[in-house]
Amino acid sequence: MFFLVSIIFGFEMRIKTVEKKTRNLIEYEQYRNYFSNDFLNRICEELESENMTTFPYKGFDDYFQSFYYISPLSGKLNVNFLPESIKKHLHSVNMLCDEKFLSNNITDFKQMFDCGIENMEDYFSFYSFFNLNITDAKDLKYISNSLGLDLGDNFYRQKKLCGKNKIAYRNYDQLILDSGIVSMDLHNTFFNLEPVLDVNYIDKKLLTVILSCPDFSINNPASKASVICSERNNKKITSERLRQILRVNEDALVLGFIGAKTYFYEISMSKSDMNCSAIICCENNFYEKKSKLSFRIVEVKFEKK
Repeated sequence: MFFLVSIIFGFEMRIKTVEKKTRNLIEYEQYRNYFSNDFLNRICEELESENMTTFPYKGFDDYFQSFYYISPLSGKLNVNFLPESIKKHLHSVNMLCDEKFLSNNITDFKQMFDCGIENMEDYFSFYSFFNLNITDAKDLKYISNSLGLDLGDNFYRQKKLCGKNKIAYRNYDQLILDSGIVSMDLHNTFFNLEPVLDVNYIDKKLLTVILSCPDFSINNPASKASVICSERNNKKITSERLRQILRVNEDALVLGFIGAKTYFYEISMSKSDMNCSAIICCENNFYEKKSKLSFRIVEVKFEKK
């Protein structure tokens, strides 16, 4: 009798286990679908309406009764988008391993463990636009060729004429004429003239290091970094105010690197035994002279805890 009861009990437990796994699977798929579609589309709409102005942002989602977090990524350097001069400078101040050990397709910080740098996620990311003013010519040729684009000899000639301390293009009209891309669709190429870093979110240590880069010729970089960090605690620093603090002209190369807008965000949310994250970025519609920016989902990831 005891043996029979044990069999029945074991059978019931297996049924309950299967039922639980089935419920978890259904819940997991519901969560994936909701996060990937309804939730992220709503976040894009919120960013477009500029209802979110302070970051990092913490919100609560009523549907899944979960907190979510939005962090700006434009305060970090894209490790796959570093001009040679920046790589060498970062290496010289012990913030990056020797550039010859860096590949052009790093997707995980584990690939950079040999650098021996703590808290790399505070300084680096894998997302940004490619600013045509500050990207090395050889990298531009490689990327544009892989996309089937020919930027044209006038474009490279203009970059060379401006030298290493000035940006070649301050507006898109002249860029389009010189690069011969009038009829090309650059909507999703990530090529533009927008600064890749937002001065309002750069870690102070990284900001000081960037401003001390010889190519930028900034006097008293540590002092200026302190002024920036002090002022941004009270209100956001604008592009105009950034130029005033740095005491540079509008064509200074550093302004191709550091600006006052964030174009990439990371969103994360957890539910039960699942973690969800996504990258949202501004649409590359700067060539179209649209006054209002739109956002799109670049990447979505799911993992179980």
